[in-house]
Amino acid sequence: KIRNKQSAQESRKKKKEYIDGLETRMAACNAHNQELQRKVSQLEKCNMSLMEQLRRLQAMVMNSSNKPVQAGTCVLVLLLSFSLILFPSLKPFSDTKAS
Repeated sequence: KIRNKQSAQESRKKKKEYIDGLETRMAACNAHNQELQRKVSQLEKCNMSLMEQLRRLQAMVMNSSNKPVQAGTCVLVLLLSFSLILFPSLKPFSDTKAS
């Protein structure tokens, strides 16, 4: 009878430790998820801003005169904007590897 009681106590203790560990992991995952959602929101805002800049620059290129210097400069600015849009997507989780 005593051994059965001790075994039951040990079983309850292990179950409690297991559940505590799961709750700790869940809290950490929730915090990490919120941080990732914040980063996604920030990147979406940045992306929208860059897309708007790109639209303006494309309109400038379409409306600009045929001067080669202005066209060349606008093309370079467009390429720079395009690379800024693509660069974050090349390594989207580079700073999360440290965690």
